[in-house]
Parts: sequence; structure tokens; C-alpha cells
Amino acid sequence: MLFKLYQLNKWKIFAAITLAALYFSFMMNAALPFEKMIFSSMSEQISINRFKEMMANREKWQWLSYVFVPVFLVIKWLLVAVVLDIGAVIFEIELSFKKAFHIAMASEIVFLLLLLVKFGWLFYHRETLTLEYVQFFTPLSLINLIDYTQLDKWFVYPIQTINVFEVSYWFLLAYFLSKETKRSFGKSFEYVVYSYGVGLLIWMVFVSFLILNYTV
Repeated sequence: MLFKLYQLNKWKIFAAITLAALYFSFMMNAALPFEKMIFSSMSEQISINRFKEMMANREKWQWLSYVFVPVFLVIKWLLVAVVLDIGAVIFEIELSFKKAFHIAMASEIVFLLLLLVKFGWLFYHRETLTLEYVQFFTPLSLINLIDYTQLDKWFVYPIQTINVFEVSYWFLLAYFLSKETKRSFGKSFEYVVYSYGVGLLIWMVFVSFLILNYTV
């Protein structure tokens, strides 16, 4: 069934994933009490008039967040395709950039499940949510097992990234690669570890570095 998904036309996959991501983004903004959370978080720092002005600007520019969704997805798939392509050269595997991009895009279905679970959890607990909790919460992540308030801010993102869905993404990449390259799943997973895994590690270090410098 998963391979049938992969075999769909790339534009159909792109449209389906993008529309689903936009839907969850819209539902997050529409169904969760962000105005209440923002006010609770900033009520001691700003006046009521300033808060109302912020909310008006947020509503005015909300459409930009929806425009950014497909842009973010394409950039992400391009980056994943780049590291897979570099790995293909190192491992001497015949894999075109176009195929690598297709694999990265089709594997994104894992993170749609993450969005579904996250929205469901947050919506169920919407009456007690805080802005900080929404920002840090990642379903089935290592960060849910520790007190994130005690962590340095630069360390939060790597801990968030260690989650069941990210691991599942690695396996799905390997599965599609094994089908595409006719290699064993074990060999394909090893390839994912040394290409995508290293790329993800570099990305986490980069993001943590930016956060560290921003918060100092």
C-alpha cells in the first residue's frame, strides 16, 4: 500500500500533502485559543491596547503562514533530496535527484500523522493550554519524558526532534529507497543513516547554534 502511494504522480502527492498540511495549519489556528494563550503569556509585559494591536496584526498577516507551508515543504524536500543525492554518490548508488526528491516527498506522510496526533491532543486539552506548552509539545517525543523548562533553550529542538515519527520517517525513506534501487532494506537503511542522518545532525547543530546566539 505504501509503495502504491509512492508510485502516484508526483503532482498528486505534492497536492495531497500540501493540502493536508494547510488543513492542519488552519485547524490549529482556528480551533486552539491562541489569543487567550498569548494574552496569558504577555499580559504582565504589555498593555491591553498593545495586545489588541498585536492581535489585529496577527489576523491581518495570518495568510502569510499558509503561503509559507508549501514553501517550507518544498525547501525541506529539496534539502533531504540533496543529502540523499550526496549519499548516492558516496555509496555508488544509481539514484537521480528527481527520484530522491520524490522519495523525500512521499515519506512526508509520516509527519502528517504527527500533525494529526498533535492537533487531536492539543484540541482535547485546549482549555488548559499555555503558549509555551504548544511551542514545545511534540507527540511521542523524548521531550515529553523530561522537564523541558529546566533545559537550555538551544537544547530543546534536538530533544524535540527525537520522536517516533522522525524514526518512522527514516524507515520509510529506507523502504522507498529499497524499492527504487532494488537493494535490501538493511542496506537502504544504512544509506539513510549515513546520508539523511548526518544531514539531520548538521541541521540540528545549526539550529541550536542560532538559538544559542539569539538567546545570549
